[in-house]
Amino acid sequence: MGQTVSWSTAASVAKGVARRFPSISSSERMEIEEDFSVLVPQAEEMVTRLTGLSVPQPSRAEVVDRAGWVDANLVGYRKMMELVPSSLLGGSGLPGVDVVLGLQVGAFVGYISSRVLGQYDLLLGSEVEAGGAIYFVGPNIVQLERRFGFPKKQFRLWVALHEMTHRYQFESIEWLRPTFTELVSQMLSVESPSVSDLISAVIRIYDSIRAGQNPLAENGLAGLIVSKSQGDALRKITALMSIAEGHGDWVMNRAAGHEIPEAYRFHSVLSERRTTQTGAAKIISQLLGLEAKMRQYEVGERFIETIEERSPGSIETLFLSAGNLPTIDELRDPTIWLSRVGVVKLR
Repeated sequence: MGQTVSWSTAASVAKGVARRFPSISSSERMEIEEDFSVLVPQAEEMVTRLTGLSVPQPSRAEVVDRAGWVDANLVGYRKMMELVPSSLLGGSGLPGVDVVLGLQVGAFVGYISSRVLGQYDLLLGSEVEAGGAIYFVGPNIVQLERRFGFPKKQFRLWVALHEMTHRYQFESIEWLRPTFTELVSQMLSVESPSVSDLISAVIRIYDSIRAGQNPLAENGLAGLIVSKSQGDALRKITALMSIAEGHGDWVMNRAAGHEIPEAYRFHSVLSERRTTQTGAAKIISQLLGLEAKMRQYEVGERFIETIEERSPGSIETLFLSAGNLPTIDELRDPTIWLSRVGVVKLR
């Protein structure tokens, strides 16, 4: 039998980690469910009004606790593992390896479950025909509202706007979802890193430290040990998700209008929250690549803002085809992208 992940171990560990964080009462759960049943359709209308994107069916949104979010995501990870050729899952044959992998996956998913607010489930392809899968993690939303004194309905609508934007991106822009799936398959299907890849990783770590840089800054530990082919796919996925996340932030901050007067404060507080971790939490975020993911929001939103400021309507050009996706260098310097796609010329 091929080496794989013990998913029961992963679920047990993840839920154990998730239980270490505060929960909410049944009445709070009922209240937030009622709110999102009204706010999700409202968010859909606002996203369509601003972006012009539309989908044929209303969103299927669900408020879950952390354990529910864990269950949904482990299903997604299992589907993702199906993209890995069975020949690459043979492994060493050592007993207990599946349990070790289950521990690793569980710890990762459990930690993430304490931070995520909402999620459009991109990995569950079968759910698209049923109207998309959107999750809102009730305890995390309520915890932030309490901590920062956020007005509930405003904050919940603001969160819903971001997730609705993701659904409309991946279900109405024809090439976006297939491109993402192809890149993930490419990253998972190539051979495991060779000895030379691992030696190169050590050299990159050493050189980064000598230069006073963080070797985990780009993509966490995974970015250091992947092979060249995997690294190419990973960089393209990073660029794609930076655009998706940045566009999501851009939409939710502009679609808000008069309906979410505190949108700017929500954005400021969450941006600071993403960048001010310390101690063990910061180390964990760096190793798992979460710190790099948080930068996707900032880099992507700055890219969207820049191209729209210099040439209004550029977002439409951006989403015309996969060939118009920016590279990592173009994300950092949007003028290069604007020149390449012919929107404006460099001076």
